[in-house]
Amino acid sequence: MIKLSIAIFFCVVCWGCTNIEDATPSKRKTFIRFYESAISEFGVSAEAHNNGFVLVSYEIKNQIHNTIIRRTDASGNELTSERIVIPHFKANALKIGNDAYYLAGDQIELNPSSENLFDLRVTSAVLKKARFDGSVSSYIARDPGLSNLTDLQGSAVTIDPSGNIVLVGSFQHATAQAQIKPFVTVLDPLSLDTVWTKPYESMTRDFINGKSAHIAKNGNIIWVSSLLKEAGDLSNTILSIANVSPGSSFTNNDRFGESSDQQLSANDIQPAPMGYGVIGTHARTTGRFSNMFFLRVDHNGNIIQGSERYFDGETLHSNSDVTADVSLSEDTGDALTYTQDGGYILAGSMLTTVNRGSGGLDILLVKVDAFGNLVWNKILGSEGDETINSVRETADGHLVLCGSNNLAGHSSAFMIKTDKNGELKN
Repeated sequence: MIKLSIAIFFCVVCWGCTNIEDATPSKRKTFIRFYESAISEFGVSAEAHNNGFVLVSYEIKNQIHNTIIRRTDASGNELTSERIVIPHFKANALKIGNDAYYLAGDQIELNPSSENLFDLRVTSAVLKKARFDGSVSSYIARDPGLSNLTDLQGSAVTIDPSGNIVLVGSFQHATAQAQIKPFVTVLDPLSLDTVWTKPYESMTRDFINGKSAHIAKNGNIIWVSSLLKEAGDLSNTILSIANVSPGSSFTNNDRFGESSDQQLSANDIQPAPMGYGVIGTHARTTGRFSNMFFLRVDHNGNIIQGSERYFDGETLHSNSDVTADVSLSEDTGDALTYTQDGGYILAGSMLTTVNRGSGGLDILLVKVDAFGNLVWNKILGSEGDETINSVRETADGHLVLCGSNNLAGHSSAFMIKTDKNGELKN
């Protein structure tokens, strides 16, 4: 059944191909590759590296996660001798250094004998350093500054100008109705010893971090988050741009959506010459009527007023964006990248409608210019559910997508390389 899904997926998205043989990756500049095992596997990130790609995914069975790092050639063919498997670890983000892959993620431990209801399932934030030779070392965020906590999660990782590793995460105390709060830990790249760590306690909402963090021109650490407040079956979230100078409290915490009620999931932030682009999902407080959401941020972490845009997969069929209160299809905004021509590629998913889609969830690609104005949009999909977790532009101007394909309850990781227009033609 899984192989049938792959064949269907090839036929749907390879518009320029007359048959599957025409899409042989070794003969093309664009390709589709699936990576699967006996248990479900989920794609996390794909990055160009050393004339090929690095793909990170994780597999899960009985609540146990194992992370897999694959090296591929330029056509997406795995170099199996360079595969690295990290057991009992769920990767959430990847940063490639000079001699190692740095992964932010979670280590989940089950504790059924605990008398504390909140300690039955404990999550630790972890930074993994996987050297290119395959050796792996770890930092677990349970130092004196972050003690006696139930759950910690590793959200994002980056490298500062001194070469130190920056881990952004969240923590939650072991009490009822405890809030989720952010922390930053900076580590020595060789020893993974702590350079400094800072938990941010003065938060009035749950702080749900996005998947990326960056170092601003002034040396501050910038990332995007959703600030969540729940009331019964409804939830209200606003978008937050955190801007932290090393070792200090928030220098800036600019917000969007405080004057309205909605769910606004902030999923990714990526740099551009004029600042940063941000992508997320906008929905009503019930979680329904969702759209892809985009806005721009300047170099100092300030949201650029009026830059917000909303994209609805159904309405995009007629090449237009929408306002916040219009949604004809259920859509998400999950990842983005700046492009060499001065615009952005926005990537997410769309739930198939009568008029558009291939069944289930499909990949939604939206190209915008530097100001967020729509240029083009594409749907990629098959009969299963396709979700996307990262998108990057390669040196030749092509696009590399990483995500997961799910059919009949079984998931496979994928990497797709398209041309600059989201096409699989050459």
